[in-house]
Parts: sequence; C-alpha cells; structure tokens
Amino acid sequence: GACHDTRFLATTRPFLLGVPVHDEFVTLLVAEVRALTVGPGTDPATTLCPLSSPKQRDSVLADLGRAVAQGATVLTGGGADAERPHGCYVEPTVLAGVTPDMAVWREEVFGPVLAVRAVGGFTAAVEAVNDSGFGLAAAVFTRDLGSVYRFADEAECGQVAVNTTTTGWDVHLPFGGFHDSGTGYKEQGEEVLRFSTRVKTVAVHFGAPGRADG
Repeated sequence: GACHDTRFLATTRPFLLGVPVHDEFVTLLVAEVRALTVGPGTDPATTLCPLSSPKQRDSVLADLGRAVAQGATVLTGGGADAERPHGCYVEPTVLAGVTPDMAVWREEVFGPVLAVRAVGGFTAAVEAVNDSGFGLAAAVFTRDLGSVYRFADEAECGQVAVNTTTTGWDVHLPFGGFHDSGTGYKEQGEEVLRFSTRVKTVAVHFGAPGRADG
C-alpha cells in the first residue's frame, strides 16, 4: 500500500522518497546541503572536506557530467568548488530526475553527490533498492514498525539501518555486503573468525586394506 509517512534511502545511490513527502523533503534537503561549509579538514568551520586525490575529484566530476548529460537535474552544486580550484574540492550536490537507466543510479559515486527519486510506495521502494548489483547497506526512515520488519527482511543488503544513517556501524557487529558488495564473509564481530581462517577437511580411515603391520 501507499507509504504516506515513510522515507527510504540507499547509501551512495539515490534517496528513495514516498511521493507524499517528496517535495517537502527535497526542499529541506537542498537547504541543508547549501548550508554545508566546504573547506580543509584543519578548519574548525569546515563541515565538508575535500576528496582524497585529484583522480577521485575528477572521477566524481565526470559522474556528475554524465548524469546531467543523461537527463538529471542539478538542484544545487554540480561542479568543482570555484573558490578552491587548486584542491580536490567538489561542491555538495543534489540531483533530481534520476531514472533507473542512468549511470548515476547504477553505479556508486564516492563523493558529495546525492540523487533523489520518488517512488509510489513501500513495494516500489524495496524493488528499487534491490535493483542493483550492489548490496552493502540501506536504511529506512519510518514510523511504521511493520515497514521496518518488511524492509529488514526484503532489502538485499548486508546491513540495514532504521531511522539512522548507514555509517558508523559498531565494530562488534558483522560488516559486509551481498552481491558485488560482498565476498560471502563478514568482517568484525565473531564472524571475523570465518573471514580470517581457512578450513581444511581431513578424513582418516584406520585399518584400511593393505596396511603394513611391520
């Protein structure tokens, strides 16, 4: 059914928003993104640091250019930080009009880029989350406990967060994804024992035929 009070997101891929909350959420989101302060990590006023290298900066800018060329709309940001052309800075960016056939939907963008997409309800949101070759983490924001349990059960990813972001997982919890985001093993927690060990099976048959007794 319709999810009038449920908001969905998949990390490094678009925010999936129920149609009833989409417009208001996007307005608030753009305002929050525009309030970010881009700068060096050594500046206490900075709330958005640069990327790790010129190569990573150029990769994110290429992703943005391709998204726009494929029909996405830039609501804020969208390019390199003009005030710091010497550094690896990218403007915090919000994209709208993202569709499943766009590369920005299919591929992860490791930079300050967030796309938003409206969906028609809970089932459509879960289908959109699972419409990916990746499956590390996803989050659901909702007041509906039934939606929480359904999302946890149906989302094809290694971690699920509820009413919080998918960052900062406790080191005691197993960490690892599904599909192209996973290896079949989990890091951290007791599961790390399986990640860090290799199992060998040995079968020994005592009294086998042909045994030499001396």
